[in-house]
Amino acid sequence: MQPLVHLLSVAGSSSQCARCTAMSKRTKEQCGRPALKASKTQKCQFHGGRGSGPKTPEGRQRVAQAHTVHGRETRQIMKDGSQSAYLANM
Repeated sequence: MQPLVHLLSVAGSSSQCARCTAMSKRTKEQCGRPALKASKTQKCQFHGGRGSGPKTPEGRQRVAQAHTVHGRETRQIMKDGSQSAYLANM
């Protein structure tokens, strides 16, 4: 694995900026996009540089209750489906 490169040359090498520190799982290479200035984790917009997620326990609970993938896959539906599949195999 190669060491992280923290600076990226842009605008024809006339200026440098922070480089996204995200690593590819498949190729093990570092992302080549510039990191966002507001990102504390030095990530680009595609790797989570814009969002920081909920901070308070109430906010985290609200996201845990509301988060679904497509609106069809809630925790209750997945639980009911796994129980029915388990009972069908008995």
